Amino acid sequence: MKVLLETYYILLPIIATALIGWVGVLLKGQKKKDDERERRQKAQSEGIMLILRYMLQRYHGEYHMQGVITYNQYKNWNDIYQIYKDLGGNSVAEEWNDDIERMEKRESASEMSIYAAFLENRSKK
Repeated sequence: MKVLLETYYILLPIIATALIGWVGVLLKGQKKKDDERERRQKAQSEGIMLILRYMLQRYHGEYHMQGVITYNQYKNWNDIYQIYKDLGGNSVAEEWNDDIERMEKRESASEMSIYAAFLENRSKK
C-alpha cells in the first residue's frame, strides 16, 4: 500500500501539470478562433458601411439631378440613412441628409429613377 501511495504522490503533480498544460492549449486555440471571428465581424461591418455610404452617395446625386424627391424615395433615403447613422456613419452623410431634407418632396406618378430613365432612353436609340 505504501508503494501505491508513493506512486500516487509522484504521479499526481505530473498528471495535474499535464492537465493544466492541455487546458492552456485548448484555451489558446479558442482565443485564436475568437480573434478570427472578431476580425471577420469587423470586416463585414466595415463592408456594410461602405455599401451603405455608396448607396447614400448615389441616391444623393440622383435626387439632386432630379431636382425633387418623391415621398417613396424620401422613405428609402431615411431608412438607409438611419441604419448608416446607427452604425456610426460619418459627417458627410449628415451633410447629404441636410441637402435631402431641404429638397422639395412630392408625389409622383413615375417613380423611375433618373438612371433607369437614362438607360431606357439609351436603349431606344
